Amino acid sequence: MAAAALLAGALVLAWAPPLYGWRWPVEAAALRVSVLADPQLSAGPFQVAYPPGHRAAAALVLQDIQRDYRVERASLGVTLSIPLLVVIYPTRAALNTSAGLPPGANNIGLYDAATIRIDLPRAWIPRGPWRPRFQAEGPVAHELGHALLDRAGHENYPAWFNEGVAQWEDYRATGYQWLTASNQVGSGAGVYSWAALTGQFYALPHQSLAYREGLKLVEYLRSSGYGGPARFRRFVHALGGFASFGATMQAVYQIRPSALYRSWRRSLLEGGSAPQP
Repeated sequence: MAAAALLAGALVLAWAPPLYGWRWPVEAAALRVSVLADPQLSAGPFQVAYPPGHRAAAALVLQDIQRDYRVERASLGVTLSIPLLVVIYPTRAALNTSAGLPPGANNIGLYDAATIRIDLPRAWIPRGPWRPRFQAEGPVAHELGHALLDRAGHENYPAWFNEGVAQWEDYRATGYQWLTASNQVGSGAGVYSWAALTGQFYALPHQSLAYREGLKLVEYLRSSGYGGPARFRRFVHALGGFASFGATMQAVYQIRPSALYRSWRRSLLEGGSAPQP
């Protein structure tokens, strides 16, 4: 089993283009080895490792990710030719520590090292029925969006695009949106500048607004004015080449990312934007 996991890591490494680097494929292979002793469920291109005694949670995660995959595969045009590992951790601290993050970081799910990692549903839904809330608000669809984008685009994109795509795919699969009283984006609402959005996305004080802005930019790029979903899928796959994000956007859309942002801001001031998700 260990040899098989290492072979899978080698295949990932062979599949990845040179600019993608070696760190994540190697870390992914090591993570697969580390969970070999954990109980697991598998179906299709998904393998779910879970803490002993929590088979029901693993079965729901596997069911959800298969359902979400049908939607997101069609949306992004990405098929998983190499199995995707999903690891369920018993606590949020264990999840964060596994990814080298502070134990108290506010994560119920994340995608890192070619692996989806999620917190045990009961760890963040301690009371009441957990299944409906997990299916409505859980991290599976969002993290799958990250994983599929990564398989096609090989990390060749900024944070706003990464989070915008993941939110769009989450909405497509589940209907969930991260909406707050202060993150609405419209003609009268303030938004982060291009410099702030691109220079310090995850450090911005108003994260829900930054995420919402990333989503709106992705929606705008997907809109019919820029060629619609088919052109967007072509762009996502082109990111896996050897050109930068900006150069790839220029080649596919004949526009630079900063110009896209300015066009989107103008559309807000004119009272229009891409259709709401």
